[in-house]
Amino acid sequence: MNAIQMYARHLIRAKAHAAICADVKDQALRELQRTAAGKETADGVEFHLTTKVTLKYAKDIADILKDLKAQEEQQKKLAMESGKYRAKKTPTFDAAIPKSTEESILAGVPDYKKHFGIK
Repeated sequence: MNAIQMYARHLIRAKAHAAICADVKDQALRELQRTAAGKETADGVEFHLTTKVTLKYAKDIADILKDLKAQEEQQKKLAMESGKYRAKKTPTFDAAIPKSTEESILAGVPDYKKHFGIK
Protein backbone atom coordinates (compact mmCIF):
# COMPACT_ATOMS: atom_id res chain seq x y z
CA MET A 1 0.00 0.00 0.00
CA ASN A 2 1.45 3.36 -0.89
CA ALA A 3 1.87 6.09 1.69
CA ILE A 4 -0.92 8.33 0.37
CA GLN A 5 -3.52 5.57 0.60
CA MET A 6 -2.31 4.64 4.08
CA TYR A 7 -2.47 8.28 5.19
CA ALA A 8 -5.98 8.65 3.77
CA ARG A 9 -7.18 5.53 5.60
CA HIS A 10 -5.78 6.72 8.93
CA LEU A 11 -7.06 10.28 8.39
CA ILE A 12 -10.58 8.95 7.91
CA ARG A 13 -10.34 6.92 11.11
CA ALA A 14 -8.86 9.87 13.02
CA LYS A 15 -11.69 12.18 11.87
CA ALA A 16 -14.29 9.56 12.84
CA HIS A 17 -12.77 9.11 16.28
CA ALA A 18 -12.47 12.89 16.74
CA ALA A 19 -16.22 13.21 16.05
CA ILE A 20 -16.95 10.50 18.63
CA CYS A 21 -14.70 12.20 21.22
CA ALA A 22 -16.40 15.56 20.60
CA ASP A 23 -19.80 13.94 21.10
CA VAL A 24 -18.81 12.26 24.39
CA LYS A 25 -16.67 15.10 25.81
CA ASP A 26 -19.43 16.86 27.78
CA GLN A 27 -20.56 13.61 29.39
CA ALA A 28 -16.99 12.75 30.33
CA LEU A 29 -16.51 16.21 31.84
CA ARG A 30 -19.62 15.79 33.98
CA GLU A 31 -18.42 12.40 35.21
CA LEU A 32 -14.97 13.79 35.96
CA GLN A 33 -16.47 16.67 37.95
CA ARG A 34 -18.26 14.15 40.16
CA THR A 35 -15.01 12.44 41.19
CA ALA A 36 -13.51 13.47 44.51
CA ALA A 37 -10.12 14.69 43.26
CA GLY A 38 -11.13 15.55 39.71
CA LYS A 39 -8.88 12.76 38.46
CA GLU A 40 -9.62 9.42 36.87
CA THR A 41 -7.75 6.75 34.93
CA ALA A 42 -9.51 4.58 32.35
CA ASP A 43 -7.77 2.04 30.10
CA GLY A 44 -4.41 3.68 30.79
CA VAL A 45 -5.64 7.16 29.87
CA GLU A 46 -5.35 9.71 32.66
CA PHE A 47 -8.01 12.40 32.93
CA HIS A 48 -7.85 15.46 35.17
CA LEU A 49 -9.79 18.68 35.46
CA THR A 50 -8.17 21.87 34.28
CA THR A 51 -9.37 25.44 34.32
CA LYS A 52 -9.31 27.62 31.24
CA VAL A 53 -8.72 31.28 32.03
CA THR A 54 -9.73 34.07 29.67
CA LEU A 55 -8.41 37.46 30.67
CA LYS A 56 -10.51 40.60 30.27
CA TYR A 57 -8.63 43.84 30.78
CA ALA A 58 -9.89 47.26 31.80
CA LYS A 59 -10.59 49.54 28.85
CA ASP A 60 -7.44 51.66 29.33
CA ILE A 61 -5.20 48.56 29.42
CA ALA A 62 -7.02 47.02 26.47
CA ASP A 63 -6.43 50.20 24.47
CA ILE A 64 -2.69 50.10 25.27
CA LEU A 65 -2.48 46.44 24.23
CA LYS A 66 -4.38 47.20 21.03
CA ASP A 67 -1.95 50.05 20.27
CA LEU A 68 1.05 47.77 20.88
CA LYS A 69 -0.45 45.17 18.53
CA ALA A 70 -0.87 47.87 15.86
CA GLN A 71 2.77 48.93 16.37
CA GLU A 72 3.88 45.32 15.99
CA GLU A 73 1.96 44.97 12.73
CA GLN A 74 3.42 48.26 11.47
CA GLN A 75 6.97 47.08 12.24
CA LYS A 76 6.34 43.80 10.41
CA LYS A 77 5.03 45.73 7.42
CA LEU A 78 8.09 48.01 7.41
CA ALA A 79 10.41 45.00 7.63
CA MET A 80 8.66 43.37 4.67
CA GLU A 81 8.86 46.55 2.58
CA SER A 82 12.54 47.11 3.33
CA GLY A 83 13.51 43.46 2.88
CA LYS A 84 14.74 43.03 6.46
CA TYR A 85 13.35 39.56 6.99
CA ARG A 86 14.12 35.94 6.26
CA ALA A 87 11.59 33.34 5.25
CA LYS A 88 12.17 29.70 6.03
CA LYS A 89 10.30 27.37 3.72
CA THR A 90 9.66 23.74 4.55
CA PRO A 91 7.61 21.40 2.40
CA THR A 92 4.41 20.13 3.96
CA PHE A 93 0.89 19.18 2.95
CA ASP A 94 -2.67 19.39 4.14
CA ALA A 95 -5.25 16.65 3.90
CA ALA A 96 -8.98 17.07 4.27
CA ILE A 97 -12.19 15.21 3.65
CA PRO A 98 -14.64 17.26 1.54
CA LYS A 99 -17.66 18.35 3.60
CA SER A 100 -20.04 17.04 0.94
CA THR A 101 -18.82 13.46 1.34
CA GLU A 102 -17.56 13.52 4.94
CA GLU A 103 -20.57 11.77 6.48
CA SER A 104 -20.55 8.91 3.97
CA ILE A 105 -16.79 8.44 4.24
CA LEU A 106 -16.78 8.46 8.05
CA ALA A 107 -19.71 6.04 8.05
CA GLY A 108 -17.25 3.47 6.70
CA VAL A 109 -15.50 3.38 10.10
CA PRO A 110 -17.17 0.73 12.29
CA ASP A 111 -16.78 2.66 15.56
CA TYR A 112 -18.37 5.75 14.00
CA LYS A 113 -21.32 3.76 12.65
CA LYS A 114 -21.86 2.08 16.00
CA HIS A 115 -21.65 5.29 18.06
CA PHE A 116 -23.94 7.39 15.87
CA GLY A 117 -26.34 4.54 15.01
CA ILE A 118 -25.71 4.58 11.25
CA LYS A 119 -26.86 1.49 9.36
